[in-house]
Amino acid sequence: MPQRLPGSAPGLTLHPTLTRCLPVHAFIDESKRDGYLLCAVTVAVGDVTPLRKQMDALRPRGSSRIHMKSVSKKDAPKLVTEVAKFNATSCCG
Repeated sequence: MPQRLPGSAPGLTLHPTLTRCLPVHAFIDESKRDGYLLCAVTVAVGDVTPLRKQMDALRPRGSSRIHMKSVSKKDAPKLVTEVAKFNATSCCG
């Protein structure tokens, strides 16, 4: 039976599979080029700090963040490949 998330709107429930996956951080981004695209990823709390360190290592020197808009066409596939190699979970079991 679906479970209600404490503090959530009336009628909002979680699938039983998801209740064992909390707590997680959710990261969301959007793109409006060639239509509208919304992407989201959840990361188990224990994986957030190691993933941030891995992402920081991929940042261009002198840059405070990674934004695909400023990544060259040559470097974009390399960046995506490296991020795809990250070892993280979004659900703890």
